[in-house]
Amino acid sequence: MRFERVGLMTRGDMGQAVAMQIKAKGFAVCTALDKRSERSRALAREAGLTDLGTVARLVAECDVVLSIMNPGAAVDFARGYLRVGSGPAPHHAAQG
Repeated sequence: MRFERVGLMTRGDMGQAVAMQIKAKGFAVCTALDKRSERSRALAREAGLTDLGTVARLVAECDVVLSIMNPGAAVDFARGYLRVGSGPAPHHAAQG
């Protein structure tokens, strides 16, 4: 499977740096900024991320989703990701 669109859920400077490196390799990088702070929105803009709004849309439209955040926030994000990810497979999901 070839990845073209990377979803990135991030909190802060580390995520921004990773996003910029992924973009430098030619990938489209997206995030979900629904209910995020103005600082998070500013960092995403600086990194050139595409805002897909919600985690549900991020999961549905990206080939892979990375979580770059502190462990406590990562657990909550993973739980939400599992709820969203239990729906039908996105169109680009590997079949078989």
